[in-house]
Amino acid sequence: MKFLILFMYLFMSYAFASLKTDFIQSKSTYYSSLSLKQFDQSIALFSLLFAQKNPLLQETYLKALGLRMHRYKNTLVIQDTAHRGWGFYIIKHSLSKGAMLSIPHRFHDQGTAQIGYKLFLNFPYKAIAFNTVSRKEHDFAHQRYTVFNAFHLAFIRHFSRQNIYQLHGFSPQKRRGQKAKNAHAIISSQNPALSTCMQGFEAKSLLYGKDVFELGGTKNAQNALLSQEGYVHFSHIELSKIFRQKLQKQKSLRAKLEKCLP
Repeated sequence: MKFLILFMYLFMSYAFASLKTDFIQSKSTYYSSLSLKQFDQSIALFSLLFAQKNPLLQETYLKALGLRMHRYKNTLVIQDTAHRGWGFYIIKHSLSKGAMLSIPHRFHDQGTAQIGYKLFLNFPYKAIAFNTVSRKEHDFAHQRYTVFNAFHLAFIRHFSRQNIYQLHGFSPQKRRGQKAKNAHAIISSQNPALSTCMQGFEAKSLLYGKDVFELGGTKNAQNALLSQEGYVHFSHIELSKIFRQKLQKQKSLRAKLEKCLP
């Protein structure tokens, strides 16, 4: 029994170490645009993956798109091994449902990728999407026809009542108003309880449209696209640099944040 426990521990450690390696190596230096056909194929692929249906058709779409899919235990990873800047995606098949995390500015909004990655691994989130190219090369939060958006659309078509939390970073010193300058988080969401919850663990959280009128993600591509589908559970979350640094280092703080992002 002790040997079995040790084997399982070593297997899981290796699996997550390999996942982390793939994640780190997923960075691209350029972006290659995709066609409308490829956009539709991406939606179809991710829809099949979320539904866990038709493995043969999944393989057909993967081959057509040039994407790689593999598993680490019950965790499914989809990545662009050609490094075209199409993103990095993880799905937990061990969960029947759960919220999704969205990281569109992994390199520019420093810390958001690490925070999202740690939240995803340690708490019951169903899926997470990362950009893999600099926003200066291609800004995922302001483009429509991307694999990144296809992943979001496929998610809401299977989990229409589950939340999507998109993490961003901001510099308080660049804000116009004093309230925003002093904030730890600025939230744009149809769920005002999110901001209230974060205030509960001493985060200076402001609600866009009520407490502050900047950094509301009003031109966000994912919010616009999902809203057209009638989806109302998208939350745009801006985190200050100091707060991001604390979230990266403090597991207990991430646990408090997770309680606010169910």
